[in-house]
This record gives sequence, structure tokens and C-alpha cells, in this order.
Amino acid sequence: MTVEGLSALIASLALLGVVISLFLQARQLRIMRLQSVRSMQFELERIVLADPDVYPSHLTDGNSDVLRRRMFMQMWLKYVELGYHVGEFDDASVRANARKIFGDSTYLEHWRRAQEAEPSRQSTNKASRFRVLLTEEAERSRLMPPPG
Repeated sequence: MTVEGLSALIASLALLGVVISLFLQARQLRIMRLQSVRSMQFELERIVLADPDVYPSHLTDGNSDVLRRRMFMQMWLKYVELGYHVGEFDDASVRANARKIFGDSTYLEHWRRAQEAEPSRQSTNKASRFRVLLTEEAERSRLMPPPG
């Protein structure tokens, strides 16, 4: 191999290293932004759980216990979603958690209402896949008779 060829190979490898580094930094930045938003959401939910009266009454059906249960479900789903986005949970883990969540009819009904109320939005492939997994498990839960 000539000196020029070796030099071109080294330069190509260096450029590839820079591209990979930029890709990893962009991914890490997305994860940090997602964690930041989730932290703020958690703080807001913590405030509402501590004092349900701060939450708009027309959204609670007048029942703070129902509100607490719905908020717990939302927090659990966001935990699973973040774990899915960063690669800690796979499809099977998401499905298993969804089955646990949707085993409670209150959560299942809340999910159904949220899906009806939320307009479709553009999202990443991972976010779309997560939503599909939850929707499939919610549908399975609707079709299965309650345990007992």
C-alpha cells in the first residue's frame, strides 16, 4: 500500500470517528431533553398528588382517588416510555407493563379517553412503536374477561 493510500485510509477512519461521535452526542442530547421534560412533568404530578385541589376539577370527575390512580398510571407509562426510548425496555417489557397497567379498568378507560382526545401527531419511529404496543395491549385487555 502506498503512503497516499495509507494516508487516505487514516483520514477516512478519522472522519468516520467524527461522524459516529456526532451521532452519539445527538442521541445523548435527545435523551437529556426527554429526561428534562419528564422531570418537569414528574414535579407537576407530584404537586397534584400532594394537593389534588390544584388540578382542574372538571378533569377529575370530582374524585381525588380516581385522579391519583390516573396520575400514577401516567407516571408509570412515562417511566416505561423513557426506558423504551433509551433502550432499557424492549417490546416484551413494554407489553408486560402495559398488561399490568391495563388490568385495571380505571386505567384502561383513561387510556381509551386519552386516545380519543389526543390528536394524531408526528413522532419518532420509537414513539410511534411505543404507542402501537400500548394500543395493542389495551385492545387485548378490552377483549379479555376480567380475572376472577
